[in-house]
Amino acid sequence: DDAIPNAIVVKNINFAIKRETLLQTMSDLGLPLPYAFNYHFDGGVFRGLAFGNFRTPEEAARVIIGLNGITLLGRPLKVEYKKALPGT
Repeated sequence: DDAIPNAIVVKNINFAIKRETLLQTMSDLGLPLPYAFNYHFDGGVFRGLAFGNFRTPEEAARVIIGLNGITLLGRPLKVEYKKALPGT
């Protein structure tokens, strides 16, 4: 398996949702907060994708279970483990 056990990808984020809002949602749900959390921009444009790194695999698993499928501004989030890039 090429998944990184303490790193997640959040997909299908509504383009209007700011990084701080998504982090606040995680906090409101009682989920661990990542030590690194970055929105992905493609050519300077947000495309609804974010990456989070956690201190432990257990924290990452809790966030995947707790955040996956939550609907924010009409879009259900898809949360999964980040995959390692080939050759790493």
